[in-house]
Amino acid sequence: IEKLPLHHWRPGARALVVGARDGVAFDGVDERGSFTRALTPELVAEAARKARVDAIAAWWSESLRQGEELSALSEVATILHLPLIIGTSGHGEGEALARALPSAAAWVLFATAAHGPQAAAILAGGRHVEVVLGLDDDAIPVLDYARAACIHLVPRRAAAAPEDLELWRDHARAALPEGVAIHDDRSPHSDCPCGARLIWRAGGRSRLDSLDPVSGRCRACARDAAIVLG
Repeated sequence: IEKLPLHHWRPGARALVVGARDGVAFDGVDERGSFTRALTPELVAEAARKARVDAIAAWWSESLRQGEELSALSEVATILHLPLIIGTSGHGEGEALARALPSAAAWVLFATAAHGPQAAAILAGGRHVEVVLGLDDDAIPVLDYARAACIHLVPRRAAAAPEDLELWRDHARAALPEGVAIHDDRSPHSDCPCGARLIWRAGGRSRLDSLDPVSGRCRACARDAAIVLG
């Protein structure tokens, strides 16, 4: 889950990720050539059972435009009683979003300057939404980020000069609303406002520290951590 990234939803869970090979190219080329076999519910169900996963993730940059594939994943998630995660840049028709909202347990929204028309509606109506910023190295798009469970700063120019990346991160943090959890490669962990480390993360792995797995509260100050545990 942490590698998606999805930090505030079922830490340590394992997901079967189905989608484009390089995830978020935003050009559709990777989406059309990702599979050499037909993506059927039977194929996905077999893979999910073999891998013993905790969730299924639709991982195209424009998942809402992958109607048949998204339906197949939703069907399997229902049959196997697994939660469905949807990654999307918000492109697609309103009807597709209306069908997906009730079935998706969590969303990862790839917010760019060219994000789709459904981005705002996903933030407003999604059960759990985490936002990824920086994929186009552009200005921070105008969205209601206060509704996000957390925000991930993932600059596409990962090899840029450290000082340039630092400036971009500082600019992004300054543009985002106060109180929203923000993660980047410098701060992958989840910390409570009291200073206690709730969840430790490194290399796609996580460990609960001061987060009580039963109550979902900080063991140090009893504050609700607002992290989905189950």
